Amino acid sequence: MSVQTANESKTILIAEMFETVQGEGKWVGTPAFFIRTGMCNLACIWCDTPYTWKEGETTYEKKTHEEVFQRVEKSPIQHIVVTGGEPMLHQEFILALRKRNPHRFIEVETNGTIPSTLPPGTVNQFNISPKLSNSGNSWYKLNLRVYNSIFKFVVQSPDDIIEIENFTEQNNIDRTKIFLMPEGTTRDILLSRAKWLIPLCREKKFHYSPRLHIMKNIR
Repeated sequence: MSVQTANESKTILIAEMFETVQGEGKWVGTPAFFIRTGMCNLACIWCDTPYTWKEGETTYEKKTHEEVFQRVEKSPIQHIVVTGGEPMLHQEFILALRKRNPHRFIEVETNGTIPSTLPPGTVNQFNISPKLSNSGNSWYKLNLRVYNSIFKFVVQSPDDIIEIENFTEQNNIDRTKIFLMPEGTTRDILLSRAKWLIPLCREKKFHYSPRLHIMKNIR
């Protein structure tokens, strides 16, 4: 079997692929090609993509790496976001994606529970989103710590700031790398929480991040 044939036969669970703009974090508003993978090792009670992991609701399909790469290569967009679910469950795919697209910018959205086995330079930026107690998950150790990362927190109430500050201090993270986002699945909820979250970000010297995909209901 040739190397090319072997690579083409490898598969990954894909929930969806689409072109849009990055809705959160440092690159918010940037045109991006999203690859949403299936499966997750956590179960957040407010998850807005349960179809990637929740039993009875999943919509992901098994696709070959080659099928995904061909879809990516049809897009002129040079900014790729690999998200989920939990994409760090699919590190072999991420490495193959980089080898196939050496000049595109690759972001990976992750909960930070899974260590990286990827060579340096595979991912341009990791967006690490540790889950607070408001997610329904037990607090966990940060297992992914790389230089090219930012940290995004989903915030439900002002009390969440205590957990975020503890995390920041325990992991010695530069506050300029921390982005806070209001939790919510509707525009009205996000706007309501933004009223108190934006002043908190100013006070604590954190970044505020909108969630454009929910605010504008865009894909």
